[in-house]
Amino acid sequence: MPPFVLTVLKVVFLALLYFFIYRAIRSVTADLRTQPAAPPQPRAARPDTARAAARAKTPRTLVILNEKGSKSEAHPLNGDQLQIGRADACQVK
Repeated sequence: MPPFVLTVLKVVFLALLYFFIYRAIRSVTADLRTQPAAPPQPRAARPDTARAAARAKTPRTLVILNEKGSKSEAHPLNGDQLQIGRADACQVK
């Protein structure tokens, strides 16, 4: 290859390399400059929704249904921890 072609290829390669570095730095600085989005403000609760939430009771029992939909087990939720899993130490398997 003639030296002129090699020189042109070197210049093009360096130009592309510098352009890539410029775009990478520009992207990083743009990400750093943007401020995080403000969390969405909750809508004002309607009075009937607020009353319904106040009347709602916490669940006291965990009911487990079998594949037919009938009740197979019930575990009381009295504030103690209830472990769910496959191990022998688990209360719900």
